[in-house]
Amino acid sequence: MLGGVSLETYNWSSELFGKSLVKYIQRTKHTVQPTSYDSYMKYGIKIAEYFDMYCIHTNELTPEMIEDYYNYIREKSPVTENTVRHYHVLIYKFCRWLYKRGYRIDNPADKIDKPKAEKYKAHYYSEEDAKKLIYCVKNKYPQYLTAILLALQFGLRRSEVCALKFSDIDFTTNTLTVNGKIVKTKGNERGKPIYIYSLKLKSSSSNRTLPFGENFSNYLKSLITKDTQPDDFVFTIGCKSFVKPDRLTYNFKNILKQCNLPQIRFHDLRHSCASILINNDISMKIVQEWLGHSSFATTANLYGHVYYKSKLRCLDTLEKSIF
Repeated sequence: MLGGVSLETYNWSSELFGKSLVKYIQRTKHTVQPTSYDSYMKYGIKIAEYFDMYCIHTNELTPEMIEDYYNYIREKSPVTENTVRHYHVLIYKFCRWLYKRGYRIDNPADKIDKPKAEKYKAHYYSEEDAKKLIYCVKNKYPQYLTAILLALQFGLRRSEVCALKFSDIDFTTNTLTVNGKIVKTKGNERGKPIYIYSLKLKSSSSNRTLPFGENFSNYLKSLITKDTQPDDFVFTIGCKSFVKPDRLTYNFKNILKQCNLPQIRFHDLRHSCASILINNDISMKIVQEWLGHSSFATTANLYGHVYYKSKLRCLDTLEKSIF
């Protein structure tokens, strides 16, 4: 059953395109991560409002109509091409689903050019700024030092920082394992978000085990008290429950302001980690595995401009050796 209508009786071909798209998204609820579902639904509702306003049915949709919609959202409010790509991906997936199941004779989204992605240029701290940040946090905001170190030294995402438990730490091998994250879901019908601990990471590569040294080992041990349980979260602020990622982001801005450091996002500490590794001649492949990227291309696209400095050092070495 789907919204009171069985899949066998629902006429996907002749129903309104937007209405059918929303029903299609509802079918994915238990097969995608909560954050992905909320995102799909947000985009789906906006798409439905446009196409259903013009009473366009599923079997009437043309490539020109899709292109008109993309131009409409570009003109209505300033959006990046990456945002337009999100709309395109959702429409493309739905139309492909319709085509594969025989509800359409073609996929109209397959006949238009995919909006070009805008290459993201990562922002990051230099080693000097990173040291200043750690020094300032250690002296002024020690309760946030754990989060800063996990992001800056290990490249953890904020959702991974907030989800790390003491059971993920192995002091025998001096390793930590990233296998959970804190996600925000829409929650109730009023849209009030709720946060949950999830074992579904961004990709299988995100699940990773990283080594740490004696200094960090001693620091972690200093966080343990006689009441600490394996299931307790490593990064907390005065309570045993996890810290909401949004709260971490908000407070991080204030910390940088008080430390008189350039404003960057908390996620940019992850980029800073990668930049420091690459500038110290760590291979891009190792950086990919350290950060938990699903593909080498992702790492190369984000940090290729940083890696160029390493290439120049290679050139300098070769010139001195050969000429």
